[in-house]
Amino acid sequence: MMEYVNPRLIAPWLEALEVNARSALIPYFLNQRWFRSKEKVIKEIHVDDFLAIIDGNVLYFLIFFRVSYQDAVSEYYFVPLIGTSAEQPRDAAILRFEKEGKVYSFFNAFQDLTFEKWLFERIEKGETLSTQHGEFRFNRHQPEADIRLLQLSEIRNMKVEQSNTSIAVREKYLLKIYRKWEEGINPEVEMLDFLQKQGYKNVPGLVADVVYEKKGLFPSSLAVMVDLIKSQVDGWGYTLSELKSFFQETEKAKHPEIHLKELLSHLHRLGVLTGKMHRALSDKKDDLAFSPELVRMEDVHKWQEAYKLLFEAVLQIVRKKSRTEKGPLREHYDWFLSQAARIQQGASGMEVFAGKGIYKIRYHGDFHLGQVLRGPHDWILFDFEGEPLRTLSERKSKSCALKDVAGMLRSFSYAVSVSISEIDQTKAFTAKEDLKVQVEGLMRKSFLEGYFAATLKDTGERCLFLSEKIDENHELLSFFEMEKAIYEMNYELNNRPNWIFVPLSGIRRLAQKLDL
Repeated sequence: MMEYVNPRLIAPWLEALEVNARSALIPYFLNQRWFRSKEKVIKEIHVDDFLAIIDGNVLYFLIFFRVSYQDAVSEYYFVPLIGTSAEQPRDAAILRFEKEGKVYSFFNAFQDLTFEKWLFERIEKGETLSTQHGEFRFNRHQPEADIRLLQLSEIRNMKVEQSNTSIAVREKYLLKIYRKWEEGINPEVEMLDFLQKQGYKNVPGLVADVVYEKKGLFPSSLAVMVDLIKSQVDGWGYTLSELKSFFQETEKAKHPEIHLKELLSHLHRLGVLTGKMHRALSDKKDDLAFSPELVRMEDVHKWQEAYKLLFEAVLQIVRKKSRTEKGPLREHYDWFLSQAARIQQGASGMEVFAGKGIYKIRYHGDFHLGQVLRGPHDWILFDFEGEPLRTLSERKSKSCALKDVAGMLRSFSYAVSVSISEIDQTKAFTAKEDLKVQVEGLMRKSFLEGYFAATLKDTGERCLFLSEKIDENHELLSFFEMEKAIYEMNYELNNRPNWIFVPLSGIRRLAQKLDL
C-alpha cells in the first residue's frame, strides 16, 4: 500500500537529482518527445515542486522540474519518477547514484502500472493532495464512470509518440497527462467541458481532470480523462485510404463524384458537425471565456500583421535557397519570387471586415483531418489543445471561426497529394494533375456545403461568427487559407523542401481568386 513520505527522508534522492542534472537529466530531457525546446541551450534543471509516496522499497516522485535556458524564459515539466534500490535493467535507468555503498536508480514512473493504478485511484476518490509548494486536485465530471477496483491488466500505455503521455483504462477511458506545465486551465479541458454542457455530442465525454495549483498562482491543468473512442482510423487515415483506392482503380475516371460518393458524403457530414461546433461555441453570452466578441479593427490589424511576418519569413528563405537551387525546385522558387509583391498584398482590404458585425469566438485552433475520428456511428472531433507551439493564452484566445475551416481545407490538399505520391513516388509532382484539382474541389465543395448549411441556411437565426453574405465569407476564408498555406510553406522549406509543391498549389489557386 502506498504511503506519503516525509520530505526529510528523501533528501538524498533530491540531492542526487540536483547533483546529476547536467550529466543525466539534460540528456534525458533532450531525448523525450514531450520536451518541446530541443533547439534551446539548457543551462540548469532544478526540482521546483514535488510529492513523494512509498510502496515497499519503491519511492514514487511526482516532480515539477524547472528548466532554465541561456537565452530564453524558463519552462516547467511534470516528470514522475520511480526511485528504487532494487535490481533493474541498467539501460532503463534515467539516473544511478551511490550512497553508503548502495546503488540507487531513478526510472520513468509511467513504465510502472502500479503507479498508474495509484493515479486512477486518486481520480476515483476525487482527492486533493498537498505538494511542497501547492496541491493536486483530482476532479470528476462523470461520477458514474467506473474506474473502481482496477486490475493492472486493465491499464494500457498508449504507444503513439506524442508530446503528452496517454493511458487507456478498461478500454473505456483515456487519461492524457500534460508534460509541459503552464499556468492556467488547458483549453482542451475548457472546450470539452463547455461543449458537453452545451449538449454537443460529437466530442469525447469529459470524465475527469487533474489540476495543480502552486501557491500564489492560478490553477493549472495537469491531466484530462475522457471517454475512449473506439475508432479504427482517424480522418487522415480514412481519407487517405479512400483516395488511394480511387486513384489506383479509377485513374481516368470522368466522374469522381460517383466513385468517391461515400467519402464526399462523410466530408459533408464533417462540415455540418464543424458548423454545429462553432454554433455551440458562440451560443453563450454570460460566460466571459466563451462569449462572442465583435471583430474590431485591432483584430483585423493583428491578422494582417501575423500574415505579413509569416510571409516575410518565407520570402527570406526562398530568396536564399533560390541562389543555389539548380533542380526542379528552382521553378517553384522563381514563381513565388515573381508573385511575391502580389501575395504580400493578400491581406490588404481586410479592414472592411471590422465593420461587418462579425464576431470572434473560441475555436478548435488546430483543425485538420488528423484531429477527427471515424467513430462507430459518426465523426468525433477531438484534441482541443490548439497549436502546441503557441502559448496557453494564444490557444485560449478568440478569433474568426473560419480559421478552423481553412485548416481543414488545407488538410484536404495534403491528403490528395500524399495519396498520389504513395501510389507512385516518382510522379508525385505531376501525376494526374487535372484529376487532383477536380478531386480536391469536390472535397472542398462537400465540406463547405455542409458547413454553411449548418451555420447559415438551416438554423433560422443569425449566425454571429459569419457574414450574412456568402461571398464575403468566401473572401475571408481565402485570406485564412492563404495564411495557412504560407505557414505550411514555411514548414516545408525548413523540413521537406520537396513538398513545397503542396502549399504552393494552394497559393497559386488563391492568388488567382484574391483581388490582389
